[in-house]
Amino acid sequence: MFLRLQTEQSPGANSIEQITQLDISRTRPQSGSIASLEGIQKLSKLQELLVTDNQVRDLAPLAHLTELSDLHLEGNQIADISPLANLNELIYLHLEDNQIEDLSPLSSLDNLVELHLSNNRVVDVSPLINLRNLKELDLSGNPLDNCQPLPPATREITIGCPD
Repeated sequence: MFLRLQTEQSPGANSIEQITQLDISRTRPQSGSIASLEGIQKLSKLQELLVTDNQVRDLAPLAHLTELSDLHLEGNQIADISPLANLNELIYLHLEDNQIEDLSPLSSLDNLVELHLSNNRVVDVSPLINLRNLKELDLSGNPLDNCQPLPPATREITIGCPD
């Protein structure tokens, strides 16, 4: 497991609340994995979070981390992404290799530029239709019905859409 922390000020008694970057990705198969994000909600200044290749299912602790702009949750066991619905500062979102079906919680994340959803269970992409800033979208490895609801600029770079 890899743990990397970065704060915007020098370490002190209250520096845990000032952490802006956190990487708790599992880097080796023999290292332990994280199943819960409980407690992370105390990191209110967090802007970048990487929790890749773990056993995370519940994203509820992320719901109030409103300063997050870069979130990597690939390789977990996530099905419900509703706790992400109000993370309006998100620009980069990586959710590859999970169990996600419903994209509706992402429908109002207007600042999203990159969205990676490969190898999930997505069938309907219509919740993404109003994400006008979306430049990069990966839907490969999903059982998609079609990609017609996507905005034209996005459709050109979408990967894995049936004809």
